[in-house]
Amino acid sequence: MPQAEQGAEAGVEFCDSAGLSTLIGLWHAARGAGGSFALAGIPDRLMRLLTLTGLDTVLPLHPTTAEALAAHRQET
Repeated sequence: MPQAEQGAEAGVEFCDSAGLSTLIGLWHAARGAGGSFALAGIPDRLMRLLTLTGLDTVLPLHPTTAEALAAHRQET
């Protein structure tokens, strides 16, 4: 199966329950397709929301996009 990598920096400044649901959906879709999904460079406000909801223990989180891609490469 071919492997692909994607690194994107969205600069998210706002996230509500719909945004969290989207992140969970993307994570599930990536895993279902045999891939991975991670967040990088997370702003403080979003990090507090991820921590409050417990998603910081479910979604892979990394300080930078480069570190997220490096972690992905180590997994494959």
